[in-house]
Amino acid sequence: MATQFCSSCGRQLPAEAQFCDGCGQPTGAATRATAPPTAYTTPSGFPGEGPPPPPPPPPTAVGPGFPMPPSGPPLGAVLGLEGMRSFLLQHELASRGRNYRVLDHEKRHLFTVRENSAQELEARLSQPAYRPPTGFYFGRLTPPTREFVWTVADSAGNAQGSILIQEHGNAAVSNLLNSAGLPVLAVNIEHGPLGGLDARAVHPDGRALFEARGNLLRHTFSIHDPSGAEVAKIHEAFVSIRDAYNLDVIGPVDPLCPLIFAILIDREKEESAQRNQAHRGPGIRFEGR
Repeated sequence: MATQFCSSCGRQLPAEAQFCDGCGQPTGAATRATAPPTAYTTPSGFPGEGPPPPPPPPPTAVGPGFPMPPSGPPLGAVLGLEGMRSFLLQHELASRGRNYRVLDHEKRHLFTVRENSAQELEARLSQPAYRPPTGFYFGRLTPPTREFVWTVADSAGNAQGSILIQEHGNAAVSNLLNSAGLPVLAVNIEHGPLGGLDARAVHPDGRALFEARGNLLRHTFSIHDPSGAEVAKIHEAFVSIRDAYNLDVIGPVDPLCPLIFAILIDREKEESAQRNQAHRGPGIRFEGR
């Protein structure tokens, strides 16, 4: 059996001795026997003994391939769209710019998408986006990028989300954001060389969501999912509301997504008309002598 020595007088002692029989000094065995266990606070707030538990795992990463973190109820639920399948979209020219009012099939107001007219006017004056006949963008070979922010407001006029619109040359990329600033969907619309439009939407993680088929310059086209199935259709409305058209949800999708998709397509239809007018010019004709 191993022995130990007193740290005070140096006397040889048995290994199990807790005190020196010569001077009474406590030994290392006594210190080990009387040492209190390691203490920590349990998750419930009560003291515990022994080694603390391992730390919790790190939070799940966010990005392509990962789910978005929870941020309250979906924007469509906040706007009261759950369970609805038929809508009226009304394009208004208000005193402060363009508005898109979304109504139910009984013409009750659900929500509004509002343009920031002052912001758009400033951007258009400072960064013209239409290509002049020379092919240069006011001294530059590449088109500028312009940004606008539209507001998604509920029926009471309270802002519940926003749409960030970025224009670059003949394309526009728009992101629908909820009140927490998290993306709901992204829409990419390109203007074709002959005046047509190509519109597609994706999930926040980049997965394909929608594509539009048909004549997008008229209010008669359909929206399809990545498998090709029709999930919504847009057609002229035979109602007493001016500049309105119908959107009917057919597939199992959040109705907010095809509604915003259709509104952004209509916005780009207006942009296409302005581009064509800019390309035609003011109609002044020069004749030689």
